[in-house]
Amino acid sequence: MASQAYDRALQLDKSNADTRTKLALIRDLFDQGARAAKTPGVVLAEAASPATVQPAATAVLPPAPVAAETTVVAVAPVVQAAPVPPIRVELLPASVVPAANEPVAQPAREVVAPAKVNPAPDTNAEIASATRDWAKAWSDKNVKQYLAFYADDFNTPNGQARGAWEALREDRLTRPKSIRVGISNLKVTPVDAQHALATFTQNYRASHYKSTDRKTLQWVKRDGRWQITEERGGK
Repeated sequence: MASQAYDRALQLDKSNADTRTKLALIRDLFDQGARAAKTPGVVLAEAASPATVQPAATAVLPPAPVAAETTVVAVAPVVQAAPVPPIRVELLPASVVPAANEPVAQPAREVVAPAKVNPAPDTNAEIASATRDWAKAWSDKNVKQYLAFYADDFNTPNGQARGAWEALREDRLTRPKSIRVGISNLKVTPVDAQHALATFTQNYRASHYKSTDRKTLQWVKRDGRWQITEERGGK
């Protein structure tokens, strides 16, 4: 019936091209719908899309309240200490006499150290050392050191002048090529603190002469130094 109505409309207005085109399109649509209705299993309209299923919301429960921890502090009872009775101290009078067996403090005594005394010089050792030094200066042919052992008031042999005697001794020390004076059997005899005698055996050896004699030197101490005041020789 619809197609017949459209055909009639086309026949009524054949002169209008636009109207005819629109009516033809409408007719085609109706024809397609009629054919689809006659064909089984054909669905005229698109099935509705299945609804999107949203997951059920999870209910969030608030946390259960936590019971506050209670601390129980035991308080010990305060015990009040018993009062201490005062201690009574009695001072003894100064006149109390100590017991018989109690030691009595003695006053300190001042200790005086004895004065330092310098030991007396050993005259024997000093004379023995001086005599050997005199012989060494002679053996070394050291004229100056040798003559220095003789005091200014030395008693020269036969009353000879000091200058002449020194010249003679210098000649006898320097002329030999070698001299060796040995001392043995030394004996020291102190006279007092300033005088002493030295007696010994003198062994004289030179390049041209040798002798062995007993000799005595008389020593005097002046200004802390021992010097010869007299020289005697003999068999």
